[in-house]
Amino acid sequence: MRTIKFKAKRLDNGEWVKGDLVHSTSYVGISYPSDEFSDVPIVHRVDPSTVCQFTGMTDCEGNEVWEGDIIGNHDFPFEKRTVTWANCLSCFIPTDEDGGQDRHLSFLVLFKKWTVCGNKFDRKEGEK
Repeated sequence: MRTIKFKAKRLDNGEWVKGDLVHSTSYVGISYPSDEFSDVPIVHRVDPSTVCQFTGMTDCEGNEVWEGDIIGNHDFPFEKRTVTWANCLSCFIPTDEDGGQDRHLSFLVLFKKWTVCGNKFDRKEGEK
């Protein structure tokens, strides 16, 4: 069974939190098991616009690849892609800055030349 998990930025401090996605009538949150009571989850309210799903893949350094991550290739240092979900293909794909889509993210990551070098939500204004 594959792992389905999410991450998002907390509303209270802006830090990333990983776990299960929680939808409520009044908020969106991420939950994870408490250290003290494993059957009682801790839930943090998050910014819904920052919710990212885990792709199920890792980069060449073993880092998890998430939707919204910026990936780069050491052989082509100026080639960056943002991992996005493509509804029409029902899969995650890398998208360049102009919105062009590479339809073979798993192919690119499979060859272990791509690494996670950031996330689109952590970029500073004007940064590429």
